[in-house]
Amino acid sequence: WLDLGAFVLVNTLLLYSAGFVGLMLLRRRYGLAPVPFTALFLLFNFNGHITAHLAVGNSMFAGSFLLSFFVLLLLQLVDEGRAGWKWVSQLSLLLFILFLQGAFHQFIWCLMFLFLLALLHPRYAAPLFKAILFSLLLSLPRVLPPALEFAAGGMAFISGFPTLADLLAGLVVLKHPSAAISSPYSSLGWWEIDHYIGLVGLAFLVVCGIYLTW
Repeated sequence: WLDLGAFVLVNTLLLYSAGFVGLMLLRRRYGLAPVPFTALFLLFNFNGHITAHLAVGNSMFAGSFLLSFFVLLLLQLVDEGRAGWKWVSQLSLLLFILFLQGAFHQFIWCLMFLFLLALLHPRYAAPLFKAILFSLLLSLPRVLPPALEFAAGGMAFISGFPTLADLLAGLVVLKHPSAAISSPYSSLGWWEIDHYIGLVGLAFLVVCGIYLTW
């Protein structure tokens, strides 16, 4: 019904709205006060990794907004200490929807996180591995063709963060678009490194998200 440009805009707004619903569910579940919820809202929706990718036309990164539901389901598992088939089906369906959005980066990141969580907390291993298996089975029509292409060879790994200094710069350095496009790295654009949350955002995450939580 829509041309491509209008569809991308509408789809992004729909995903953003769905992600906001997920944030509100997190807020209600944990009774978040206005200040921490505002920090969560800003860091989740306006971090550089999402905005930079959307800015250069990587529309599949709009799927990142659905990660609020991924976090919600995992916290539900940790809070309750167990999960049945309903939880497994909900998480598998969410990951399937991610893949339908073309958010294959996020799909793989979620599987990696689930695998690590299962290794570090074996008591959650059964539902986590079930969710991994069923999400892969649901997404198989889209997973299998690129997997076969990759297995055939000819694919090159581009790069990760070149140095720890680049990782820090990606978090706290805000670049003008012209400087971001003319990236100093030959193998990847700045938007692949851009995770900008600013000094205040980084301090908030380190103090409240890591130190106080630990």
